[in-house]
Amino acid sequence: MRSLVHRALTTIGLDVRRIRPAPRERPIELQGTKTIHVGGFALAANESHLLEGYLATFPLYSRNLPRIASYLHTKYPQLEIIDVGANIGDTAALLRAAGVEDTIHAVEGVEKYYELLVSNAKTLGDVRPYRAFLGETTSVQPVAIVAAGGTAKLGAGDSNIETVSLGDFVAQHAITGVHLLKVDTDGLDLAIIRSGLDWIAEQRPVLFFEYFEIDLRANGDDGLSTLQELRRVGYDVILYYDNLGRFLCATSLANEAQLRQLYAYIAGGRGAFPYYDLCVFHSCDADLAAHVIEQEEQFFASR
Repeated sequence: MRSLVHRALTTIGLDVRRIRPAPRERPIELQGTKTIHVGGFALAANESHLLEGYLATFPLYSRNLPRIASYLHTKYPQLEIIDVGANIGDTAALLRAAGVEDTIHAVEGVEKYYELLVSNAKTLGDVRPYRAFLGETTSVQPVAIVAAGGTAKLGAGDSNIETVSLGDFVAQHAITGVHLLKVDTDGLDLAIIRSGLDWIAEQRPVLFFEYFEIDLRANGDDGLSTLQELRRVGYDVILYYDNLGRFLCATSLANEAQLRQLYAYIAGGRGAFPYYDLCVFHSCDADLAAHVIEQEEQFFASR
């Protein structure tokens, strides 16, 4: 979950950065706990966690992934879900609130969040917590953990932290049969996807990830080339959502001009909203992609 500066817009569409200063990123300080309510579940959270306020203010925020997961049951009655950047288990709580009771492999690297995740998982059904930082390679890197509000990410620093590639992670834990992979890691999303591309090509899960040009560029990622790597291994239909969970459009990875235009729109944070969430389907799930698009169009038409 990203900090308030990146997550929230006012109800009239103004970027909140224009009216409120951003929380200062700092070395991670996650002392103290409180209870927040997410999807009808009482979750333990660090005192600075902001999610409950987001959900109350923006009713569509973070609800798109649970809806999509529920639609997948029309083709896959039983799912395996990987949640990379699981935080305190809030995505799992929203999935459960949407009636998605499948196995969730919840991956979180930050010690405090992982401890809260383990505690919260006890009330969320078959949620399996793993403490790991996923990255483009399995290696030890000099980094620091920085935090603001209810989110944390890796930044420049001098602490040695081990990262593991997605491909190595799933092999180490013998995770198979996955139909949905969610990644939300504040800029490392595409690097993590690349790190498991062979596994993704074999398993063909539906992919759901954050697409934030500023964070991607800060990590040396151009954003677009990874989408073409996904196309190379058979992925096709891609859905775009704004940062508050509103469905924008669906297109094909073959439409490179439109992909460039959509990426340029959020470059430098100059768009009406700061980032997208993307949902990408393999060509073998073209029927499922069409069903999800139809359901989402109906959902938003009824609001």
